[in-house]
Amino acid sequence: MDNSIAQDNPETSGSRYHPYYSYAGNDIQNNPQKTKKTETGSRYRPYYSFSRNGNGLSGDRTDDVKETPVKKNAESAVVPEGSAREEEMKNRAERKDETEERKREEERRNEEERKREEERRNEEERKREEERKHEEERKREEERKREEERRSEEEKRSKKNDGKSARFYKYGFFACLIVLLAIAGLFFYSFEEADSGPKIAVINIYGEMVTGELPYGSGYAGSDTVCRLIRQAVDDDCVAIVLRINSGGGSGSAAEEINMEIRRAQAAGIPVVASIGDTGASAAYWVASQCDYVYVTKSTMTGSIGSVGIHTDYSESLESEGIKIEIFKSGAFKDMFYPYRELTDEERLYWQKFIDSGARRFIEDVAAGRHMSIREVEKLADGRAYSGDDAVYLKLADDFGNFYTAVGKAKELAGVSSVTLVYMDYEDYSVISRLLGFGNENAENTSSFRTMAENIAKSGKTGTEIRYSLN
Repeated sequence: MDNSIAQDNPETSGSRYHPYYSYAGNDIQNNPQKTKKTETGSRYRPYYSFSRNGNGLSGDRTDDVKETPVKKNAESAVVPEGSAREEEMKNRAERKDETEERKREEERRNEEERKREEERRNEEERKREEERKHEEERKREEERKREEERRSEEEKRSKKNDGKSARFYKYGFFACLIVLLAIAGLFFYSFEEADSGPKIAVINIYGEMVTGELPYGSGYAGSDTVCRLIRQAVDDDCVAIVLRINSGGGSGSAAEEINMEIRRAQAAGIPVVASIGDTGASAAYWVASQCDYVYVTKSTMTGSIGSVGIHTDYSESLESEGIKIEIFKSGAFKDMFYPYRELTDEERLYWQKFIDSGARRFIEDVAAGRHMSIREVEKLADGRAYSGDDAVYLKLADDFGNFYTAVGKAKELAGVSSVTLVYMDYEDYSVISRLLGFGNENAENTSSFRTMAENIAKSGKTGTEIRYSLN
C-alpha cells in the first residue's frame, strides 16, 4: 500500500508529545500526490487537516490547501480569530485577574488585621507584665513591713524576757538552794532522827541477784550491798528487819552470802520478816525461806527450788564458718566452760554433780528455814514455780499479806507497839547520789560493773560461758 505523504516543512499543531494529522479527501490510500498539512488543535495535541483535490488529496500546500488563521487563548487552545470563543477567553482572563486581585486584597486585609491583633496582644501582655511587677513590688513592700513588725515584736519580747530571766536567775537561785538544802537534809538522814523510838529497817531486794556492790535502781540486787545494809541495821540497834523482795532469782552465791547476814541478825535477836511482791523465786526464795516469817499474795510467783547450769556449744557454727579453735590446757577439765567444743561424757557427769550439789544446799536451807523435813522439800524441788496460794498450802510461805502486814509482824516479833521505819537503801537509791555521784561509796564499783557488762556485750560472749545460777 502506497501511502506517501508530504513531509517537507510540515506545520505541526497540537502537542509536541502527541502529534497527529488530519487529511482532506476520500481516498488517502490511493493518492500518490503530496498533501498539505494544516495546523489545528492545541499546542499539546497538534494535528493536521488536508483538503480534497479531485479524487485524491492535493499535495500542494500553497495552492491546494487553504490555511485558516488561528490564535491561542490563555489555555493554549487554538480558536478561530475574531470568534465568540476569543471573547469568552478574554472575559475569562479578566475574571481570573479580578479574582486574583480580590484574593490579593483579601490577603492584604488579613495581614493588616493580623498585625493589628498582634499589636493588641503585645499591648495586653505589656500591661499584664506591668501589673505583675506592681503586684510583686506591693508584696515585697508588705513582706518588708511584716519583717520589720516581727523584728520589733521580737525585740520587745527579748527585752521582756531579759527582765524575766534576770528575775528568774535571782529568785531561781534561792529556790534551787532551798531545794538542794531539803534534798541534802533527806540525803543525810540518819538514825539519830529516830532516837525517840524503836526502829525497823526496811531493805529492798529488787532485780536479778548478783554478787558484788551495786546501787539500787540499777536493775540488780548486789549481795554486798544487801549484806552491808543488814549489818548496818544490826549495828544501829534496829529492833527488826523487813526484806521487801521482788526478784526472779539469780546467783546462788549471792543468795548464800545474804543468808549468812540474815542468820547473823537473827543470832543478835533481831527478827527478819520477808514480804514478797510479784516474784520471789529461785535464789530470791532461797533468801526469803531463811526469814522468820514469809508473806505472799495469792498472785505471787515463788518457789522454783533447784539449780541450773548452762553450756553453749558453738563448735558446729564455728566449723561452718571455717573457724578452727585450738586450746592448750593444763588439765582435762580446764576448758569445759568454753563454748568452742562439745562437752565430754565425763564432763557432763561432773557438771551434773556440781548442779546437784548446789540444789542439795538449797533444799537443806529451805528445810531448815521453813521447819520442814528434807523429804518434804525434795518433793517440791523439781524446779517449778508456785503461786502464792499454793505456796501457803505447801508451807513454803506463812500467810497472805503485803508490806505493811510484814511490818506489823515485825513489830509483833520485836515486842514493840510503835516504831519508826528506816529505809536502809535510801542513800543508794536517792536521786542526788545517782545523778551527782557524791555520798555513794559504791559509785566506782557500779562504773566498773557497767564497763564489764559493756565489754562482755561487745565481745559477743554473753551467754556463752557456763554460769551457775538459781534461775
